[in-house]
Amino acid sequence: MNNILISVRNVSKYFHINDEYRKNFRELLMSYLTFRKTKSDTVNDHTFFALQNVTFEMKRGESIGIIGRNGAGKSTLLKIIAGITPPSEGTISIQGKLASILDIGTGFHPDLSGRDNIYLSASLLGMKKREIKENFDRIVEFSGIPDFIDTPVKYYSSGMYVRLAFAVAAHVNADILLFDEIISVGDAEFKMKCLEKINELKNNGATILLVSHSFNDVMKFCDHAILMVNGKISAMGDPQETIIEYVETILKQSSEGISRQNKTETDSGNQISKPEAEDTHSHFKQWDEDDQPPGNDYIRIMRISVTTKGLTEKELITTDDDIELEIRYKQMMDNTCLDIAFVLLDESMNTVFASSPAIDETILSTVTPGYYAAMCTIPKHFLNQGFFSLDVVAVLEKREIVYKHQNLYRFRVRISEDLKEKSLKLTPGPIRPHLQWMVTNIEQIGAEVPTKL
Repeated sequence: MNNILISVRNVSKYFHINDEYRKNFRELLMSYLTFRKTKSDTVNDHTFFALQNVTFEMKRGESIGIIGRNGAGKSTLLKIIAGITPPSEGTISIQGKLASILDIGTGFHPDLSGRDNIYLSASLLGMKKREIKENFDRIVEFSGIPDFIDTPVKYYSSGMYVRLAFAVAAHVNADILLFDEIISVGDAEFKMKCLEKINELKNNGATILLVSHSFNDVMKFCDHAILMVNGKISAMGDPQETIIEYVETILKQSSEGISRQNKTETDSGNQISKPEAEDTHSHFKQWDEDDQPPGNDYIRIMRISVTTKGLTEKELITTDDDIELEIRYKQMMDNTCLDIAFVLLDESMNTVFASSPAIDETILSTVTPGYYAAMCTIPKHFLNQGFFSLDVVAVLEKREIVYKHQNLYRFRVRISEDLKEKSLKLTPGPIRPHLQWMVTNIEQIGAEVPTKL
């Protein structure tokens, strides 16, 4: 049996755009209505490529996540694979039954009830009438909207649409499932049900192609990831490494954009005192008194640095390093018990942990105006590779937050050269602590095992 279920070969999708079409909407509409496909269909200077030479394969039981900015070509690729739109060039080969959820309410008729639309949508996805009857009650139960199953779907909210659409697709006995960022529309409870169902389908051998802006979902469910940039595959491989490359690309583009903006404003006579975003290779960020440092009437943040002992400007932080965090600040008020704190977040902006001397009664808070430096160490082998950001917080009287600055500083941790040589170099999640393990031989499963390490 052929193990390849999806084969995408040199697929391109382009749209012809004529300058004259842009003159006014009426001309554009009339041009569209009277459009005739030319024999040559020659690509001209005004051709927009939604996809360019996209090539990849998916094996049976494999799951791939597609990530990238809006407009990168992700949805267009799924629509071509689903057969909704043909490619301009290249070939798509599909082996097996395919089910997809690409848009809210796809395959639904607004005037039909939820009950009727289950039959309609499931039929379009390839289910027989007998299969639909057998699965009907399970579909309704999974959707969580039994009270509205006989209501026309035009009265449904977007969340109800998604619930019913996903419930139908999830119960189709399909070999291949395509999902386009559809789970994010549902509420937290339903999203959890969807993720559990996707995990169940994956464990049962379904081949899944998932477009998502959720890095967590991609890392959790996908064996591989594809990064799309301007209609092309920019990277393909391990989900974590691909996500890191994506974040690095975003930060680089953001930094270049800010640099161009600063240069433009400087050239026009508006001098910029400092960039708004730090260079990702710099190990500190600093404000002068004249720079209006971030803060309020309680505190001003003057400097934040993330480094290691003896680290030079060009060296990188790795998983083998003790990471030294220092926050220098100016206390503004007298007779005020103030502490500094930080919240560490990963590239998906999920909280990794928070820390502050305010939770340690042995450390005295600052109480008089002046400049202070608060320091702590994140031990080596604790953080995983990836991008991290810091929210800086000021705590009053060890219990009340009086200032918080989100995403004040970003830094990157790279995999150490040592780990690159080892087979298990990648582990999921933002942390990879070295825990103390013990493996001992036992006579039987129920035997008493020593607890001391």
